[in-house]
Amino acid sequence: MNAPAEVRVAVLPKGICESDLDCWLEGGIGTIRMGEPIILVHEAGRVDASGEGVTGLSVGQLVAINPSHPCGLCDFCQQGLPIHCSAMTFKGSAMYLPHQQGMFRDRVVIGPSQCAVLPDGTDPSAAVCAGSLAVCLHAANRGTALSGPMPGKTVLLSVAIARQRGAADIIVTDVQSAAIAVARQMGAEHATNTATSPDGLAV
Repeated sequence: MNAPAEVRVAVLPKGICESDLDCWLEGGIGTIRMGEPIILVHEAGRVDASGEGVTGLSVGQLVAINPSHPCGLCDFCQQGLPIHCSAMTFKGSAMYLPHQQGMFRDRVVIGPSQCAVLPDGTDPSAAVCAGSLAVCLHAANRGTALSGPMPGKTVLLSVAIARQRGAADIIVTDVQSAAIAVARQMGAEHATNTATSPDGLAV
């Protein structure tokens, strides 16, 4: 480890997200281009070593890894709003040179603030989806704050959360048949592959 206040995490089963595929197939995401070799993916794992200054984490704990790392110095960070950091770095991102290496490897050393302890008994394979689930939960919470509780509402995203919160009509689109099949299994009333049925949302 590079510093006492860091932890080493043994990375568990890994998933590949759309941004990883874009980097692999297209050399970047949007205007961000890869300028050097990079390790992709952001995941979950078990703490397997802990620096002397670390508290709240212990060896063996299953954690979801937050790939973002605020600078701590910009105006947003100084105001206690690190999520809006103007110099945020991300594990597995080609935004800056040198690139921030990701977690498609056996072990990664990170700060303890980037580790969210998961409940005992969590399936490590399911833990891989913790970051994506957090995005969906945030979207659901923002939607609830803006337009009230979900029961009776029509929802276009986040099938599992919408179903759990009582949405009446869940609509999903994707360009992959496998994703559409999973959406239907999870309870989406309308699931359309817009690659094969571009007019599928007309109804």
